[in-house]
Order: sequence, then structure tokens, then C-alpha cells
Amino acid sequence: MSRRSLLSIPRCLLETYDDDWLESVSGPALRPGGLELTKRALDMISIQPGAKVIDAGCGTGATLELLNSLGYDALGLDLNDVLLARASACGKTLKVSFDDTSLPSGCADAILAECVLNLCQNRKKALLEFHRLLSKNGYLIISDLCLKPGTDRDQKNPNRKRGCAKGAAELNFTLNLLKKIGYFIVSYQDQENALKNLSAALVWRYGLKDGLGRLGLMGADCRFKPGDLTYALIIAQKKSS
Repeated sequence: MSRRSLLSIPRCLLETYDDDWLESVSGPALRPGGLELTKRALDMISIQPGAKVIDAGCGTGATLELLNSLGYDALGLDLNDVLLARASACGKTLKVSFDDTSLPSGCADAILAECVLNLCQNRKKALLEFHRLLSKNGYLIISDLCLKPGTDRDQKNPNRKRGCAKGAAELNFTLNLLKKIGYFIVSYQDQENALKNLSAALVWRYGLKDGLGRLGLMGADCRFKPGDLTYALIIAQKKSS
């Protein structure tokens, strides 16, 4: 794999999750909704124990451990060495770029991409790679920050450096992109309350500036106001032909 491929997620974003500031509030899942939202999504797809499931952006291994406990043949992918060292205790892991995994085509019955797409410099390439990896009728579960409809996407600061809000796109943009690539949209849900709950907990623990600033939700690096964002759960399925 090329050095360029390994840099598909900026180092400054990977380092955002290296310490325990977020985990102390969110728990090991490091995202709004935590494992409860993951369980809810898994209940909505038709895969059986033994199915091959990829956790793209496995982080500390919380979802990887859950998948293994449910009887799935799980593989965690990530680029962060610190997090991978922890995740490896929860199951099989691999250090790869999400837009060029070098894994066999059709090797996964389901892929989870939770708080991952917004960290990728090229969302389309990552979604194309996930599509290649999925077996026929395989499922892609996405949960991530989204811009609310009508948000001015021209609010840009060239000096912004970090935060999972940095790459946020409008929900319809992602849905349309999925359809063009060859996915069928099974379901999409607004999970804004999960985002509000995590944001409130971060502010309570660290204060407004540090609590939201580290996620890129305010400050010099921010593209927009926190109220411009929501959190979405998307379930897509690879078309059989």
C-alpha cells in the first residue's frame, strides 16, 4: 500500500482520539449514541451469526468486541496505532486506508462505518471501496454528523485542522452519492438527540470551549454553528446486480 493511501485520513484527526478526553464522556465507542445505536442498527439488517462483518474505524475495539460477542466473524480496520493497540485485544484488526484496503472483493456481509466518513478526505472513494468489499446484498451501516438541509456550505476556514465536524456533508448529498455508487437505501434516521446528549456531557465535563472545540464544533476551526449539525443513522444495501 502506498504512503499516499495511508494518509487518506489526516494525522491531526487521528490524533484527536489518542487520549481519553472523549472516552471519559462517551464511553469506549467514542461517538454519539454509543453501542446502543450500533445494536439498534444491527437489529435492522438480516445477517446471521458467522457472517463476516468489517468495522471500519474500529477505534478502541468497542464495536469489534460487540460483533464478536454476537457471533459474527469480525475484522476491525483503523489507521491510529494507539487505538489499534487496544482494539487488537478485542479481535482481529488491520491497519489500512479505507479507500484502498487491498482486501478481497465481496469479502464482507456487512460493514460498519460509525463516525468515519467525515474523517476521510475523499468520501466517494471510501464508499466505493466499501461497495467493492461487500458481498451481493451486503449491508453498509453509517452513523455520522451531517449538515442540516439549507446549511451554507461555503462557510470555510482554511486554517481549520481537526474535528469530526470538518468533513460533514448534508444528508441528501450522502444519500444521493450512495445511490449513484450502487446502494439501495434501506433506512435513514435522524439521531440528533444522541448528538445533543454527548455535546451536553462534553460541555459539562470540559466547559464550552474545550468540550465542543476539540470536536471542531466551535472556535477558529469551525465551519458552522453547532445548531447546523445533526447526527444520522443510514442503512444501505449493495444492489444484487
